[in-house]
Amino acid sequence: MSSEKYPDNIMINTLTGVIIMRMHQILFEAKATKTVAIYPGRFHPFHKGHKFVYDYLSKKYGTVYIATSDKQEEGSPFSFEDKKKMMILTGVPADKIVNERQPYIASNIVSRLDPKDTGVVFGVGKKDMEGDNPRFKTGLKKNGEPTYYQPNTDDKVTHDEHGYLEVVPTQTFKVLGQPATSATELRKQYATLDDASAIKFIEDLFGKHDVEVQNIMDNKLGRK
Repeated sequence: MSSEKYPDNIMINTLTGVIIMRMHQILFEAKATKTVAIYPGRFHPFHKGHKFVYDYLSKKYGTVYIATSDKQEEGSPFSFEDKKKMMILTGVPADKIVNERQPYIASNIVSRLDPKDTGVVFGVGKKDMEGDNPRFKTGLKKNGEPTYYQPNTDDKVTHDEHGYLEVVPTQTFKVLGQPATSATELRKQYATLDDASAIKFIEDLFGKHDVEVQNIMDNKLGRK
């Protein structure tokens, strides 16, 4: 056999391997009989617009966890405990808020789920899926295998095989009579407010006022 044949043989063997692998996945991947949703994010700050997404996922999937980190740096002033207090103020149950070093992987949450029957859906924003470098990439890898993250579907496999992405809706709301803007702009605005406006800002952002949350906002955002 000439050396020119080797590349063809290698290609055939590789293709055969991919076909066998896909047949195995079709035949043996466990089908999910229940689904848990994860809502990951930075949340600086968390607010009632995010609570709207949590409620949307809760109505659709029942069990929903919020995944966020303790990372603090420029543009990310709030600790995990700060954000947890904000989430609880909006009405999120404390036991559904999880500290994750990498919220968009959420290994602490996923490790709690039964790999025999539970699928997982990640609720993501539209901007996470847009542009030349989206946060999540779906489809196939270079070797022909499907990527871990896949578009959401009714027919799910368990979370040890794939996670599914659902682009969640957004809700507009007003803060101090104006449409809520980006987190960056909200943080800048709060730092400039007098006491009465700060109280109203807190009410508009979270749905009600709370002294402890206001103290967090004052200290972390430099309102004097």
